[in-house]
Amino acid sequence: MSRFVTQDRVKITVSSMPGSWDSRSGAEAERENVKLRPGAGEPKQVVHTQLEYGDITVTRLFDADTDAALLTRLNRGEAFAGTTVTEQYLDSDGNAIPGSQSIHTGCAVASFSLDDADANSSDVVKLTVTFSRAGAE
Repeated sequence: MSRFVTQDRVKITVSSMPGSWDSRSGAEAERENVKLRPGAGEPKQVVHTQLEYGDITVTRLFDADTDAALLTRLNRGEAFAGTTVTEQYLDSDGNAIPGSQSIHTGCAVASFSLDDADANSSDVVKLTVTFSRAGAE
């Protein structure tokens, strides 16, 4: 039986920044494969390089009660090194699908931003944090 997951059924947690996160982008991983000929007239062989992990970005609604203190720490330059970003996939009833996590390890803050302020707008403010990551499980 297949359990296809819609985007609204991905629960995102950040180990160093408790609270709900509503979106995740990035999380690419790639490696360069080089084709080399070991000697004249010999067939090329593929040499694999190490897997490189792209940045991962998480976003959530800015809650002044909890996120003001977090923003202060970010502005002081804290990297939150060693953070783990986890995606837990949920079924249609909102229950975790066993064994269906995507875990991004060894993360540290690369950048962060808060939406602009505008006295003439009622748009919600979002906090966005981008992490560099060392690996995945």
